[in-house]
Parts: sequence; structure tokens; C-alpha cells
Amino acid sequence: MTRKQLESIIRFSAVFNDPANDISVVNEQYGLSLTEATSPSQAVTAYLEAKRIRLEGKRKATEFKGTKGRWRMSISDDGDLVSDVKNLEPSKLVCQVNKHKSDEGKANAQLISKAPEMLDMLQSVVDLQKENYGDGSATHVKMIRKAKEIETLIKSATNG
Repeated sequence: MTRKQLESIIRFSAVFNDPANDISVVNEQYGLSLTEATSPSQAVTAYLEAKRIRLEGKRKATEFKGTKGRWRMSISDDGDLVSDVKNLEPSKLVCQVNKHKSDEGKANAQLISKAPEMLDMLQSVVDLQKENYGDGSATHVKMIRKAKEIETLIKSATNG
């Protein structure tokens, strides 16, 4: 959540909780459908959903459940191995590419080794868009920076 979003939530909460404000005025001002029976917690939740503001911690549901850490490609006599950086034990083996003598096999292993970073990068783009939705040129500038990071990652995955 950005500071701007937090400030907007605080303003909304103050307006909602002010007894001088009628609920119809709050609904009209914020485009919501709250009732007199709506609790402050329910109101903030409705506001967050309407503004597409995601709270920290919700990302855990989509968190990668595979081998943690940066993967690397290492070549052995048995094939091109993609493994956890810290450990080359067989129990930490992520993938073994069978075409280990070919350029195609090496390229496949290189691409697989970048999968966790690519997933993180894609998630960061989704988060960036959600956090800055409707922020116009600021979002555009951030997306340009993110595109450059993605381009660098693609080059490292494709040896380009």
C-alpha cells in the first residue's frame, strides 16, 4: 500500500465515523452502498475493495511453494542441472535436462533457472499496477522502469 492510499483510507474513515455526515453523503462521495448498520471495519473493507487497495499479507495466498532461493544452472556429466543455489544435493535438485550435450538443452536449463526471478518480477508488475491504479503518469514511469528490469531478466534467461 502506498502512502497516498493510506492517507485516503484515513480520510475516508474520518468521514465515515463523523456523526455529522449522513450515510447517503458518504455513499455518494465515495461511490459505495453502505447502510446505517455498516460497522467501521466493514466500511473500510468496502472502501478498500472499491479502490482496489490491497493490504500487505494477502500475497501469501499466491506465494511460490517450490524450492526457495535463486536457482542456477550447473552442468554435470549426467546432464544440465537446475538446482538451488546453496545446495547441489540430489534432494535439492529442481530439474535435470536430458539434452545435456545440446545447445537447446543448455538454453532450456538456463530458462528454467530463471523461473523464480521471473515469477517475482511478474508479481511485482501486478503489485505495481494495483498499488498505483489510476495514478496516471507516475504509474507509467514506474512501468517503464519495471520493463527495463524485465528486459534485463529476459536477457539473462536467454543469454541474450
